[in-house]
Amino acid sequence: MTWQTQDADGFFTYDPELGERKVARYIKDYNEDEWYQAALTVQGKIGNFDLIYSGGYLERDIDNSYDYADYSFGYDSYYVDYPDYFGNYFVDNAGELIDPSQYTVNRSKFTKQTHEIRISSPMDRKVRWVAGLFLQRQIDDNYNSYRVDGPGR
Repeated sequence: MTWQTQDADGFFTYDPELGERKVARYIKDYNEDEWYQAALTVQGKIGNFDLIYSGGYLERDIDNSYDYADYSFGYDSYYVDYPDYFGNYFVDNAGELIDPSQYTVNRSKFTKQTHEIRISSPMDRKVRWVAGLFLQRQIDDNYNSYRVDGPGR
């Protein structure tokens, strides 16, 4: 069995204009990632027939949030000549422009299990055969939200 957990605060890059290992962020960036994986193989015989079972299970949970302001600023700069396409959408209930800085909130849960069973004929036979079954089930449950605070004011 293998298991790992990782908790990280901050961001993986820096802005050279601000200095080494410095970056301007508008929200707290974090990443929590935990997973474990287990596997089992069993070999045996039923009479002269060889039997093997192999199975595995993986579970992974990820929870993170990242400042997305760099991208939203890029969109605003790119679409400055097309305000009806993007720039005019960031207004509050009074119609006043708001800060379009965005951030993401993400949660993911992954599970995967596999099972295989094989039976093979005796090795001393002139004609040999192998028969088996394989089952795999995977579930990916993802929630990704891009948020802009303030539009309801």
